[in-house]
Amino acid sequence: MSDGAIWQIGNGMKVKIWSDNWLHHKTTLRPKPTITVSGPIPTLVNDLIDRDLREWNLASISNVIDPVVTNLIRAIPLRNLTREDTLIWPWNNDGMFCVRSGYHWAMENLEAVCSVPEHHSHQVEKKLWKSIWNMKVIPKIKLFFWRALTNSLPTLRNLFHRRIRANPVCSFCNSSDESAEHAILLCPWTACVWFGIPLNYCVNAQSVTSFDRWLQGVTACLALFEGRNKEVLVLVGITCWEIWKERCSALFEGRSPYPYSVIRRAISLWGEMCPTLEAITCPAPSASPPHALWKAPPQPYVKVNVDGAWHKNSMQGGVGCCLRDSEGRMLAGLSKACLRNSAVEVEAEAVLKGLLLAKEENCQKIILESDSMDVISCMRNENLRGNWRIIPLILEIRRLSSWFISIKWEWISRQANQAAHAAATLSNMRV
Repeated sequence: MSDGAIWQIGNGMKVKIWSDNWLHHKTTLRPKPTITVSGPIPTLVNDLIDRDLREWNLASISNVIDPVVTNLIRAIPLRNLTREDTLIWPWNNDGMFCVRSGYHWAMENLEAVCSVPEHHSHQVEKKLWKSIWNMKVIPKIKLFFWRALTNSLPTLRNLFHRRIRANPVCSFCNSSDESAEHAILLCPWTACVWFGIPLNYCVNAQSVTSFDRWLQGVTACLALFEGRNKEVLVLVGITCWEIWKERCSALFEGRSPYPYSVIRRAISLWGEMCPTLEAITCPAPSASPPHALWKAPPQPYVKVNVDGAWHKNSMQGGVGCCLRDSEGRMLAGLSKACLRNSAVEVEAEAVLKGLLLAKEENCQKIILESDSMDVISCMRNENLRGNWRIIPLILEIRRLSSWFISIKWEWISRQANQAAHAAATLSNMRV
């Protein structure tokens, strides 16, 4: 968790420049000196902040860090410098840690630590995992596949290696060790099942080297089924699961497996799941919404329209604001460039600039419209739950909002926000 978490800068008093994660970038989480430093250099992020101007002052380290890192730092907004630094989990939208996002982060970033030597195992391709998790089946079948692909099924071979069973040989055929491949594909009784299902599939024992490679070959062949590949994959998954269930029941009850019962159950369950799959993959057409138009506010309100534009590669953004009265007359406007780490931060910056402009024009009752659902949702939500990137900006927006007698937060479509969008785009073009 500590390796994946980052600090969100408040006053910068807690965060160490060179050893803590605090940059808002997927691969660059902290600055690294590009040259050997002989003299003293700042150690805390607070040392890089001009508290009077509430701006970054990087003169003391600009000659030892990469220009790209300089832009990453300048793109971090500085607003309320009395707020303490906060540790957040950036891989979740709300900045809160959860097991699911932690697992995915570990899989992407700790492969070298978590992987096993090649002679013990091999990596299952991500494309195959994606096919399995996207299957429209009951969760226990997906879990079964996960256990089979990670060699976690309690096969007799695995139990033998764990010294739970004295013999790894298959109890039904007594000809081979019982691995996942043998139990599901190669044991003689399973041939009846695979041929008896609608696929009429004959398993080629010579081609089965591992369960994941066999399943990968099956998914590659599904393109031949002309639009029914998802249904066929569901049938394959159900059949594997039913074979394993029958194997477990037969071992527990001390009998031989019943292949015809497996065929009957697999076909029945497949018939139940296929209609649901079709309903999910064929949504009903919806009517197109009517063309949205900007509407003037009722008296005595002034409408503040804001928008942001952002380029990912350069991190350059632009904000645009328009103030109009109840007759649609333009009262004031603004177009300004900024440097931010994400599009949603530029959208929040546009809201902040819009409020400042309205305050300068002494508009005490306003309706603020933005096409950013993230920002509008945050302003409507008193619990401050939303995108972690904009929390410092949202806190400043809320502080500034208290000056107004009445303020309404409205979301509008991009089509109805063309004036503000044009101003934001213009400021971005000038950068």
